[in-house]
Amino acid sequence: MKLGSLFGRPKTLASSKKQIPVKESKLAVEMEKKKKPGQFDIIWPKVEPQQVKDYQAILTVSDLKKYLERCIQTGIAGFDWETAASEEIRAHYKKAFEGIEEACATGIIDDKEAESRSESLEKAYLKTPLDPWKGEICTVSLSAAAHESRVVPISHKVGQVFEPSMDRDEARKLVLDLLDEYLFKNENVLKIAVNLSFETKYAAKYGKYILGKVADPLIMWVRCLQIVAPHKINNPKKPTSGWGLKPATKQIFGVTMNDFTALLKKYKVDFFDEIDASKGEGLLYSAEDSDYAVQHYEYWSQIAAQIPRYEEWLHKIEMPFTRVIGLMEYWGMNWDPNLATQKKQEAEIMQEQAAERIKQIAKETFNIDINTGKSGKTNEVKSLMFDYLKIPVAKYGKTGASLDQEALIDMAFMLENKLNDIDEEKYLSVPLPENWENIDPETNPTLDKLERGAIRIAKREPHPYKEQALEVIDQLKKIQKYTTLLSSHIVGREKYLNFMSGRIHAGYSPFTETGRLNSFNPNGQNVPRPDNDEFKIRNFFVPKPGKILFFIDFSGFELRLMAWKSGDEVMIELFNTGGDMHRRTASVMTGKPEDEIVKKERTDAKAGNFGRVIGLMPK
Repeated sequence: MKLGSLFGRPKTLASSKKQIPVKESKLAVEMEKKKKPGQFDIIWPKVEPQQVKDYQAILTVSDLKKYLERCIQTGIAGFDWETAASEEIRAHYKKAFEGIEEACATGIIDDKEAESRSESLEKAYLKTPLDPWKGEICTVSLSAAAHESRVVPISHKVGQVFEPSMDRDEARKLVLDLLDEYLFKNENVLKIAVNLSFETKYAAKYGKYILGKVADPLIMWVRCLQIVAPHKINNPKKPTSGWGLKPATKQIFGVTMNDFTALLKKYKVDFFDEIDASKGEGLLYSAEDSDYAVQHYEYWSQIAAQIPRYEEWLHKIEMPFTRVIGLMEYWGMNWDPNLATQKKQEAEIMQEQAAERIKQIAKETFNIDINTGKSGKTNEVKSLMFDYLKIPVAKYGKTGASLDQEALIDMAFMLENKLNDIDEEKYLSVPLPENWENIDPETNPTLDKLERGAIRIAKREPHPYKEQALEVIDQLKKIQKYTTLLSSHIVGREKYLNFMSGRIHAGYSPFTETGRLNSFNPNGQNVPRPDNDEFKIRNFFVPKPGKILFFIDFSGFELRLMAWKSGDEVMIELFNTGGDMHRRTASVMTGKPEDEIVKKERTDAKAGNFGRVIGLMPK
């Protein structure tokens, strides 16, 4: 018990002083109204309970036309594809599985190897519906309004199908022709699909293009959350993580949608076309996607409308652009395998020659034999460089002295300029005093710190193994260049070559922290610059007969946009005269003339320039 609780509260009298009301100033009112940067005061929409669902199958042309007319009446068409492996692909993989079994039975491979190959093949097989070059649209769902959906089972091995008397390819063509006529070419109907790029590339497979007004709720909720509620994003680097259609529907509407993998597992099948989509769980699964596409669009539209000037950008730029992504992914790039193989062999030979030269230098200079390995980064190479050649270390990594590209450049720079440490670079731009040859930098009291350092370097003897060290560094650069060439640009791309299209189909995502596209499997944007492309990697990508391939590189594109929007006279002048923006910024930051700016200073300035555009913050 607290001691104070033993005593009652003393009585107090009200103050006799009269309170004078304080008049609220206009400044206080304005300060109250003014929002902080990034503050939107969003009114989150009230979610109404789900209604009884109107989900039905469409099995005739007349019913399909009737529902497409309803989409025109409402001005809305949520839509979604369900896809499955094509018959050609099923036959291809069946033969491949049989080949593994035969190889195991005849002793060409053992059981363990057969199991490993079968597992890899099965993973690839089950992913084929995601690839329009290997899959087919087996089901279409449409929604003209929330809480309703129509499912068109086109090619299913069980259950009823659309116009059963027709050939399945003809039936599929008929469905897509009608969608094209009623919806895709209709400027007045808003076409809504979650992850629209996927629907776009499958439509392109059949020569259909989704024109006019479109919406992608996935773009809507990710972008809206990034702007007004970033704390709800689980992983800022992968903002869609935890925010796919199913988790988003659970989060917003409290509805648990059917799980695709669980559905296939329940029926013990590989693909959706092996489930009846004309009724039951197959119908429900397909219908939900287009229904909730519409519901999400209506929900997130209310949020986007509260973000100043964003709704127009969303509808005219961001969401339509997902169609471009779909087309880029579908068409990919033609690849010349013969030229790639030729250049691969050349790179391997030159890699071996560079390694042999390093071994030769070690033998001739110190009479030692070393193993360079494939990368040239072995402990024996490090010992040659730092124990025998006494090359100054540029930087350290987790495993000791670094031999990465930046470190090699810095080491060569130190050898050329007689530096013992890369931090001594700052002394190189210091003017030497008159008669410096006769000045002792250790005892002369008139020198400042920079002059003292500059004289020390000027008086140093060149490195005793300078020539050998520079050549080792040069050969290591070659090895690393050829290693990168092989791993990233030849072998690393060849594994993504689509055996059906003969093309490489890189993926693209707009969900980056910088606002640029991210490319993956493989990185379609990681192509060497023409001035650094010894093996002409760009020539591996070839146009189809009758087509041309051209490259556009917008140098400093974000900075050009910033100069245009801001009207900054200095930036505009630099772009118009071919000036160096980063060098100018470094000059302002350091107070040094532009011609005295060193590489690191320019690099730091470059990060600052681009950082302002993409919202870069200190870590």
